[in-house]
Amino acid sequence: MKEDLIQTQVQQINQLKAGKPDETTKSASSDNNPFPPLKLIEKQKFRNEKVLLDGYKYVDCIFENVTLVYNGGPSEVINTQVHFNKTVPFETTNRTVKQT
Repeated sequence: MKEDLIQTQVQQINQLKAGKPDETTKSASSDNNPFPPLKLIEKQKFRNEKVLLDGYKYVDCIFENVTLVYNGGPSEVINTQVHFNKTVPFETTNRTVKQT
């Protein structure tokens, strides 16, 4: 399950970098909702990898030395432990997010 999640996130990151919305985003816009429902991820541990925040709701997870990828879409992180060596690595393709 975690490998599938990571593969999906890598594909979404690559699509965002290329300026292409994913299929979920395309279909969600048809019902006047600009964003698809958040995908629930529960009780997973992420370590030394990129974690896409946009479109996900993380509950009771653990992030250890991850790079958070956020491009301005909706996301939630609830009751999740975050452990980093010194600073929180962060990536975005969104110019507005980069300026904040």
